Amino acid sequence: METDNLDEYYDYNNILNRMLSSISDDIDKREGSIIYNALAPAALELAQMYFTLKNNMDLCFADTAVGEYLDRICEQIGIKRKEATKAVRSAQFFKLNTEYEDEDDEKYLPYENIQIGSRFSIEDVTYKVIEKINPAQANNLKNVYKLECEVAGIKGNEYLGNLIPIDYNIAMAELNAIIVPGTEEETDEELRSRYYEYVKNTGFGGNIQDYKNKTKEIDGVGLVYVTTADEIVTFEENVRLTILNSNLDIASNQLVADVQKIIDPTQKGDGIGIAPIGHIVKVKTAEKWILNVTTTLTLKEGVSADSIKNEILDTIKQYYKDVILKEWETSKWTIRISQIENRVLNLDGVIDISNTKLKTASGGTYNGNCEYHSGFIPAIEEVTINVN
Repeated sequence: METDNLDEYYDYNNILNRMLSSISDDIDKREGSIIYNALAPAALELAQMYFTLKNNMDLCFADTAVGEYLDRICEQIGIKRKEATKAVRSAQFFKLNTEYEDEDDEKYLPYENIQIGSRFSIEDVTYKVIEKINPAQANNLKNVYKLECEVAGIKGNEYLGNLIPIDYNIAMAELNAIIVPGTEEETDEELRSRYYEYVKNTGFGGNIQDYKNKTKEIDGVGLVYVTTADEIVTFEENVRLTILNSNLDIASNQLVADVQKIIDPTQKGDGIGIAPIGHIVKVKTAEKWILNVTTTLTLKEGVSADSIKNEILDTIKQYYKDVILKEWETSKWTIRISQIENRVLNLDGVIDISNTKLKTASGGTYNGNCEYHSGFIPAIEEVTINVN
C-alpha cells in the first residue's frame, strides 16, 4: 500500500492512477483517451464500493453505529432504545356556582364527575382524562384527575393553565403539575452512553450497577443513586433508590410509587419484583438544595442588570443540570464558583465578573464552592446582580 490512510488509498483519483499505471506507457493514457475513458467509470464504481464498505464496517461497532444498527448492537445484550413517552399531568375541574351573587360567593365549585376518556386542549396539545386521583393523594381535593397527553414527547410538559373542553361541557378546567414527564425517543448518543455504562460496569444479582440498569429502564426515570445497607441507619430498608425524573428533576409521588411497585412492591424481602430475595428496597426522590447566586458584573454599554438577569439565571440553571447529569449518581456533587463565573462571562453583554457567592434559601452563605450529597439536587430560585 502506498499510504496508511485508507480513505486516501481508495480515493477515486488514486484508484484511477493505479489502474492507469498498470497500462504500458506506449499506449495513450491521457484524459479523454480510449483507455482513460474505459477505466474512469470502473474506478468511480470501485471508489463508491469502498466507501460503502467502510460505512458498513462503521455500522458494525458501537462507537460509530447509528439508528437501527445501534439498536441491533444494543439488543444483543438486552438493551432497548427508550421510546418517546406521553406526559401525565394533573388537572382540576370546576362548574359554575348557580347561587353566585356577589364577590363573597365562590364563582366556581369543584366538579367531581368527569368522564374517563374526556378530551381537553391547551394551545396545540390535547389531553385525555385517564383516572381520578384519590383525595387522600391530592391534598383532600375531590376534583383532581390524571390527564395523559395524546402526543408522546416533551411537548406535553410545556403548558400550564386553562384547558378547553373538546367533547365535554364544563365551566373551567385547569392543567396543573407534571405527574410523569413526557420524554422524546432516546437519542443515539444517550443509547450509546447507556450501552457503555452497561458493558463497562457489570450488573449482577442486585449489585449497585444492576439496580441502576434496571431502574433506568423504567419510563420516566432519568437518574438513580443507590444507597447500600452500610449507609442506612433504619431497619425498614437495606437498599434505598433515590431517583430523578427524565428531566433531571424531582420525581413525582406517582413516579416514585410506580418504580417502587416494579422494584419491590411488598418491601418484605420476599423477592417479588426486580429486587432479589432479602433486599428490602425503599424508593424515594431527592430534595432540592437551594443555591441562589449573588455576583458583581461589569456590563457593556446599553446592557442593564434587569435586561440580562433572566439569561444569567437560565445559564446557571443549565450549569446545575450539567452537574446533576455528570456527578449526581456518585456520592456527592459540587457547585463551583469558577464554573458559574466562566459561563456568565461568556454571555454577550458581560465584560467582567467578581465576588460571586452561593446563598441558601435561609440566607446562609458559602465562602467558596458548595459540596453536598446525592440525596439532594442543586436548584436556584434567584440571582442577585450588583453592577460596577
